[in-house]
Amino acid sequence: VLGIDISPQMIAFAKEKFSSDTNLTFSIQDAQTFHYTQKFDLLFSSFALQWIPNKSTFFKKAYKSLKPKGHLALTVPLQTSPELDRATHAILTRPEWAPYFHNFHTNWHFSNKNEIEHLVTENGFHILHL
Repeated sequence: VLGIDISPQMIAFAKEKFSSDTNLTFSIQDAQTFHYTQKFDLLFSSFALQWIPNKSTFFKKAYKSLKPKGHLALTVPLQTSPELDRATHAILTRPEWAPYFHNFHTNWHFSNKNEIEHLVTENGFHILHL
């Protein structure tokens, strides 16, 4: 099992948390630029696609990295919740925090259900459950 993340801090956390699991490896990699060919039976992405601006590139690379009859499983947020929006706004506008977030952008790249469905099928996948 290989876990990837672009964040060195997330990989360090995973390595520490799961150090006793010998079948797990972790690597700092960008999901938009990884290069594998027919290596995996399953790719699983959990709440990560909102960080990827070019999802088509991700899906192409994901398809190429799967073995024949491999599977891609996704949990994809389509938007933020009203609660998260309110909490983010509350922090960003507090006088003690506002200076740190001047010109701050979330860098979220949400897609709607139809866009995700199109990207999945356009890149060779068949949807089993949506």
